[in-house]
Amino acid sequence: MQEDILPRSELASRLVRELERANHGSLEESEEEFRDTRTAATKRLLYLLGAGLFVGCLVAYFSLRYSDHLEKQAANRFLQVSEAKIELERLSVRLMEIQEEERRRLSRELHDEIVQNLAVLKMDITQSQALVSTRVPEARETLARARALAERTVRSVRDISILLRPSLLDDLGLGPALQWQTEDFCRRTGVPCDFEEQDVSETLSDAVKTCVYRVTQEALRNCEKHSRATHVYVRLAQTPEAVTVEIQDNGVGFAGGSAVQRGPRHLGLLGMRERAAAVGGHLTATSTPNKGTKVTLTIPTSTVPSENNQAVEIYA
Repeated sequence: MQEDILPRSELASRLVRELERANHGSLEESEEEFRDTRTAATKRLLYLLGAGLFVGCLVAYFSLRYSDHLEKQAANRFLQVSEAKIELERLSVRLMEIQEEERRRLSRELHDEIVQNLAVLKMDITQSQALVSTRVPEARETLARARALAERTVRSVRDISILLRPSLLDDLGLGPALQWQTEDFCRRTGVPCDFEEQDVSETLSDAVKTCVYRVTQEALRNCEKHSRATHVYVRLAQTPEAVTVEIQDNGVGFAGGSAVQRGPRHLGLLGMRERAAAVGGHLTATSTPNKGTKVTLTIPTSTVPSENNQAVEIYA
């Protein structure tokens, strides 16, 4: 056993120790290789994270710059639109001024030239009728027809002159002009129209008087065309805070409540709103189907313009 088994046992022990050393060396090599692999993977991950962070910062930077550029463009566009809107409002105000001046001039021309000439013609016809003898009945009949035609022409020209620019507005003031307007509406349509005036000053500027007169005229025209009302009420009042005119009827009304809509039937309301805006006023149109319509124009005293200064604030 000492000669045969023990040497073999020692050989086996050496083999086992060598295997252990080999396994231990292989394990150390594997661990070292794993550490290298893990270190390389960590470095690659860090590189990827750094690259991703860098790209993300670049994208955020350019996105912010592009967003700022778009914001500036939007601000410039808004500024341009606002300036264009202001210019259009100024143009609208100027056009209304020119329109009123032209109407005033045409009214004076009609009254001073055509009406006077027709009046002279009517007097000449009357004198000619008196001079014609009874033996010429045909001539007298012709002159009578000419006189009647001249009278109708005079009335028509006067009506046109009043529609263009009522002389009452310049001569007697806003209250009498609205009084005549309601009476003319009642005479044309047969619809009762009550007018009430309260503490209206005669020192109102021409722009305010024209605005109130034209808004009332347009509102009564809408009543005549669309409302089928049986009664209309117009109230003009002035307080230390504002000048107010209300036009109310008991007609069929229109859909849309208090909104001033856009459409063929609401162009008159839009025109009234533009006139109110020209003097810094407020225009509201409140309507209920089958219960009537109420149009209210309010011009604050603080925004009543002078002859050379007009506000352009709009409310509808």
